Amino acid sequence: LPQPVALRLKQESVCLAQLDEEEAAQLASLPAMIYQLADSRISDVYAAPPVRYPDGRWYLTWGANTLADRWVESFNDIGDWYREGGDAGAGAIRPSMERHLPGLRAGGWHTSRCVITYTTHGRPYLDALGDGLFVAVGGNGHSAKWSPALGGLAADLVTGEAWPSGIPPALFEARYATGDTGWAIRDLWSDRAGVAE
Repeated sequence: LPQPVALRLKQESVCLAQLDEEEAAQLASLPAMIYQLADSRISDVYAAPPVRYPDGRWYLTWGANTLADRWVESFNDIGDWYREGGDAGAGAIRPSMERHLPGLRAGGWHTSRCVITYTTHGRPYLDALGDGLFVAVGGNGHSAKWSPALGGLAADLVTGEAWPSGIPPALFEARYATGDTGWAIRDLWSDRAGVAE
């Protein structure tokens, strides 16, 4: 881009419970959720119903902000996190998952890592920057739940379709790293929980 858009990146841990066909069917109606828990080690849990992965296995996914999360400052940090990041965050998620889904029958447990991309206003940047250049970035930790709608808005923007009249385009305006951003995002869970590093 001619100038960088304002983004902040954060490590996120995910815990995957491997389910058999019967357990996956029993939990199939579980809605995608984002909610708060009374738990000192994790916050802002998101859960999704079981999904069959390319390996043919079913997994129930829980992610959360944990005390182990850190901001990602560089591209090298992203690679280091995916290759060598610890499992402390996901280790804190599993007990919560088992406590809030009593009787969950998991045949195995796996951890995964991701990086959350935050924008200044907490919504994706979906904007035309001029000269045929567009930006569509920043899931803010919610993109899996609304990606079809966001993808549709981005596609309409790029192809010149009319923007939906009930949605002000300014809500998704790109903001640049060089301007006054006024970040609307949360702090790390360790900051909110008052835990020193």
